[in-house]
This record gives sequence, structure tokens and C-alpha cells, in this order.
Amino acid sequence: MRGHLLGFVSGAAVSVVALGASALLSPLRLPPHDMAQEVAARPAQAEAAPAADVAEVGAAPDAALRPDLPQRAADAPATLDAATPMPSAPPVQTAPLPQTAPAPVALPSLPQTSRPIEAYAAPTAPVIGRALAIVMIDDGMMVGGPQAVAALPMPVTIAIDPSRADATDKMNAYRAMGIEVVALLRLEGAGPTAVFAAQHALPQAVAVMDVDSAEIGTGAANALREAGLGLISMGEGTGDLQHAQITAQLPSTASSPIVLAREISGLAASDQDAVFLTRLRPVVIAALRAGTLPTGFVPVSALLRD
Repeated sequence: MRGHLLGFVSGAAVSVVALGASALLSPLRLPPHDMAQEVAARPAQAEAAPAADVAEVGAAPDAALRPDLPQRAADAPATLDAATPMPSAPPVQTAPLPQTAPAPVALPSLPQTSRPIEAYAAPTAPVIGRALAIVMIDDGMMVGGPQAVAALPMPVTIAIDPSRADATDKMNAYRAMGIEVVALLRLEGAGPTAVFAAQHALPQAVAVMDVDSAEIGTGAANALREAGLGLISMGEGTGDLQHAQITAQLPSTASSPIVLAREISGLAASDQDAVFLTRLRPVVIAALRAGTLPTGFVPVSALLRD
């Protein structure tokens, strides 16, 4: 019995080993498969199943395959355009331009001419008939001359000696009041140097008043023309030089303003233009303020003629 059992076991083991070896060596046999049937069934399955989000390698992405991105981002180019504003940047605010240009800044007025006889002449209204002018020498003997002359009811021209140390200051004080000035100068034997020196000291003088009655030299006359100055003198004019002749002298030592006012009225009775020469004194100022004087007074520059 024991011998039959061992023989059976040994035979079974040999059969199992032989069967395993044959399974490994022989190919796997599958049931027959119909390929034509499977190919025919694929179109139907493709119609039933939803389209898969599959794109070919290297193909450009389609906007329909990217529903999670906004349309602008899908259409945007790959490179950033410098002219395209960033979405987060605020819009540029520009101020509107003014419709009209700003008003020009007012500049100080300048003389329209470089000739002192015209640039610094005191303005005056036209006079019908004869004209009268008063030239008053300020020799420093009266204080407050600019204020006293400015308060007169008629225009007066002031003569200043350019050799005085305060000549320029006097000129500026009178000019600040709108009063015309001339340079008091001795022209007998004088040349161009004397004329230009007087103009340097009194640059706003409109003329030179000669203290002598002698004829002036050619050099001085040419210097007056070049400097743009007129001439006031006792004598006649010279050539085409703008000139005014002194016709009378008013005494600055009159006993009273009333007497002096009567004398002025008598001298003004002529129908000819007249230039009166006097000095700055209180009695003269009082006489010129009298209400009995004639009309027709002008600055002496209005009588400077060629």
C-alpha cells in the first residue's frame, strides 16, 4: 500500500511539472476576434461620446479648446506691444488748453525818440494865438523849489547849472513832478566838450540856455545838434538849430507880488510869442499865482523852432 501511494504521488508531480513547462513554451491562444466588426463600430462610438480636449502636438491652441481663458487673452499676441497700455494703469488725465492767450505783461513806457528835446519835453495843450514861456533859474537860494513850481497854475521851465554838485539831484526832483528842465551854460568860446559835459550832468534837459548874448561857435552848435538839444539865448538862432529867444527878464527883487504880476501882464500884451527869464524866489512864485495873469503859457520846448 505504501508503495502504491508513493508511486502515485511521484507520477502526479511529474505530470504537473510537464504541464507547466508546456504552458510556458506554447503560445497563448485567445478566442478569435473580428477586426472588421470593431472598425465599423468606431464611428458610432465617436458620435455618442463627447469630444475630448485633445490637440495635436505642435498645433496652435484653439480658443474653443480653452474655455477657461477670456477671449482677449486667447487672441492676444505673444509679444507685448509697448504702445498698448497696461490694464492696471489709470487713464492719462490732460488739462484743457486755454482758449485765449494770457494778457501780455505791461512794460514801462519808453521815449519814442532818442532826442532829449522831444523825449523829455513837458506835454502841453495847443495854444491859439501867441504863446508865453517862463524860464526860471534855480540857483539854490529857495528851499522847496520843485513843490512850489508844481503848484503853479501854468507850466514853468527850470534852468539848472550843470556844474553844481547837486545838479542831477535837482533835475530828478523837478522831473519827478513833471517839470521841464534846461541846462544853464556859458557858450561863448565853448566847444563840444562843454556841451556833452552839461548833457552828462543833466541827461533829461531839453535845451541849453546861454547866459551870454554873444554868438555861439560852430563847434558848440554842431554839438547841440548831435546831442539833440535846443538853444535858448538872448540873440538870434544859428542855422537850423532849434532856438527860442529870450524877450524879457522878470525882476526877482520886486517889492510885491502884485507889482510883479502887473509887469508880467504888461509884457504879455504883445501878440508875439515871448520867453520870460527870472529866478526862483518867493515873490516870483507869489506873482505867478495871482489870478490876474493872462493865459497862453506853455513850456519853453513848445517854442523851440528850427
